[in-house]
Amino acid sequence: MYKKYIVSGVSPGPAGVGRVVEYLKEHSLNTLFLLPPSGRIVLLKKAIKSFQISLIIKGLLEFYSYIIKNYIFKWKLKYIKNKNIIILHPQTIGFKTVMRLIDRNNVTIYIMDNSFFCIKSYNYNEILKSSCVLCLNMEYRNSEKYNCTPYPINYSYSEYYDFLDFLKDKSHKLRFLTQSKGQTELLKKQFGELIQTQEIGLLTSDLFQDDVILKNEFENFDIVFHGDASLAKGGLYVFELAKHLSQYTFLFPFLTEIHDIPENVTFKKMNWNTGLKEYIINSKLTFCPSIWAAPIEGSVLKTLKLSIPLAVFNTEFAFSNEIDDDAVIKLSGDLRKDISIIDDFLKLKKEDRLIKGAKGKEYILNKINKMTENFNHTFR
Repeated sequence: MYKKYIVSGVSPGPAGVGRVVEYLKEHSLNTLFLLPPSGRIVLLKKAIKSFQISLIIKGLLEFYSYIIKNYIFKWKLKYIKNKNIIILHPQTIGFKTVMRLIDRNNVTIYIMDNSFFCIKSYNYNEILKSSCVLCLNMEYRNSEKYNCTPYPINYSYSEYYDFLDFLKDKSHKLRFLTQSKGQTELLKKQFGELIQTQEIGLLTSDLFQDDVILKNEFENFDIVFHGDASLAKGGLYVFELAKHLSQYTFLFPFLTEIHDIPENVTFKKMNWNTGLKEYIINSKLTFCPSIWAAPIEGSVLKTLKLSIPLAVFNTEFAFSNEIDDDAVIKLSGDLRKDISIIDDFLKLKKEDRLIKGAKGKEYILNKINKMTENFNHTFR
């Protein structure tokens, strides 16, 4: 007999929530996992573009296999009743399905992002070019005013509004697992001070991988950006910084359609396991400057654990705002001021820069130990 069920809209995978699910599968006891199949639609599109019959047939078979497995996943969720359930990423499970699960079961929601008040999940406003809390306190109709696009699932405004109204109505019977103090504060602003919350943090499967041996073919960059190309992650802001800091080399781990790229900037597609980790180890400074009110990000944990100096945004409600000031470099969002902060830091002697990295590592190892205790108590 299983003690609890974990239902996630994201399957185990190489990034983001997928890494969290991987960790939970490896370390949870007496738990039944109900997970969707890994997506194959992108592979089918690539197969069709290749014009190779064998690849197209293989892509079609994998696509239909995905459809069948996803149907079975949804079918199983329909018949869960009177169970203890932990839900991750409700927007990808489906709002109607999650509402049914809440009505029939004892439900805990482990919060992965800010979809509980932001229709885009990452509360970055492209018009304001900043973190945005206009939809907080159930003021969700501001999302239409600013023409915010639902992410990662393109559901309608009305579906989203109905789901938030439902969560507000049922919040007295729900329990919320949060990653940080700021996320807990946001939840209480949205659903009320009396909701049940427990701050447990976040752990990912790749956080505990052994350090790799560096290879000679890795070029050294002064500054490495650790994040994806989305505006909420702060990459465009770092690109602007790079244009004014031409004396330093910058690496972005993705491709871009930007023209007129300065000579000191390189865009190269990679992830943590295909070179990014090595480049970060060889860097003088790494950036994880999410502009949204991000909870704990794997990029921040992994970079600090490597004892590499890290620059973050000092964003209200974000986990970066909770990190000790002497453990990271905190950017303001003021371009001139941040240019000076970065330049002054990189002009320091190597041993002085390494002190910042060492303090960051000490801080995050203590944090990881505490989060591991929380996870063991919650998921075992």
